[in-house]
Amino acid sequence: MALRLLAIFFLSTMSALVKLAETRGASLPETMFYRQLCALPIVLGFVAAGPGLRSLRTTRFKSI
Repeated sequence: MALRLLAIFFLSTMSALVKLAETRGASLPETMFYRQLCALPIVLGFVAAGPGLRSLRTTRFKSI
């Protein structure tokens, strides 16, 4: 339950910060870029601590 409440808090905080950035002149693509840039180390840290970075490797490039 606490984890869900924490997730709701972080999502609402992120939403408020995005709206604040847009009122100060940041465009949507710029906001999305920095959001993903900040999330990347966190996601890679979770993956590295769990199944490992090799779990992100794909073998489906040949089917394109």
